[in-house]
Amino acid sequence: MLEENDEWTVQGSRYMTLETIALLR
Repeated sequence: MLEENDEWTVQGSRYMTLETIALLR
């Protein structure tokens, strides 16, 4: 569960980062 949760968190962070970059552009 912890490993899966960690992966989900990483994916969420990446998604948010991509969204932020898109907004900045």
